[in-house]
Amino acid sequence: MREAFAPVCRSPRGPVCKGRFVAIEATDLPFLLEEAKTRSFAGEAFVAGGRLSFDKAVLQAAAAHIGVTLPALPEGALTAEALFRALGFSNVSILSGDGALDRPEPSAHLVGRFAVVFDFGESQRTFRLPDAFTHLGRLVAPGGRLVHVAPSANNMDAVWYMLSPTLLHDHYRANAWPLERLNLMRHDPRAGTAELLAYEPGLLYPVSHGGLDDAVYSIVCMVRHEPGSALGRIPQQSFYERAWDAGMPGAGASGGGRAEALKRLVRKNRLVYRAFYNLAMARKKRDLRAACLKPLAQYPVALWTGER
Repeated sequence: MREAFAPVCRSPRGPVCKGRFVAIEATDLPFLLEEAKTRSFAGEAFVAGGRLSFDKAVLQAAAAHIGVTLPALPEGALTAEALFRALGFSNVSILSGDGALDRPEPSAHLVGRFAVVFDFGESQRTFRLPDAFTHLGRLVAPGGRLVHVAPSANNMDAVWYMLSPTLLHDHYRANAWPLERLNLMRHDPRAGTAELLAYEPGLLYPVSHGGLDDAVYSIVCMVRHEPGSALGRIPQQSFYERAWDAGMPGAGASGGGRAEALKRLVRKNRLVYRAFYNLAMARKKRDLRAACLKPLAQYPVALWTGER
């Protein structure tokens, strides 16, 4: 979650950061509205992280773009409760910033009560992350869903934890919560767009060490509470499970040849080597990103917010 305070960022010319860190952003609307369009929300919702960064005009513009009809919203400023009622819920409970998720046990009257539990990064500003997952899981009614919209890459200082999507995949697989959705959301502030990206474990490994760009990434994960679903089981990282199953084959040394001879020659001249390396790495990163980051949909968020 993006904390509710004015950030202090300084350059030689003074403060350069503007705005406030918030919990639910305009870039989260595509997922919410697409989900409401695909299968209607109903029943009671629990929302962890209940501050908004957008107003009714932005919500209505996004809904019109995606093709979702919202009921008449109440007068005055848009609130998280009004947003989720407009999405179809009959009752909405909001939790924001009181540290309650540090305890694995929620209040008894909340256990198993909610059709959908939303976590807009609130668990990532909770010190005991496994306890936060357990707390949220206990709130979900049988057959209900738990949704994480979790900060990932390029969210420094906004949260304590920037999650990898494999954590959510492996955690819920170990605890037998079936995955209904696991995607990345890529927000490019300069282009004013948000892209929904495909994900499966291992897909991003080629770009896992410095291969991403300077966009802001988050994770959208939705799981379902089934009769066999558990809480608190400790997962094993699936990447290593796959490696062990494959006998942990080594990456292998290069066989030499002309390419290796050229590398050795270029390395003797540091200026040429640095130029060659930078060009080669830039192209390699572009190619890897194109192969690994597979867009499913793109949304013109800046048009909704009036920033462009």
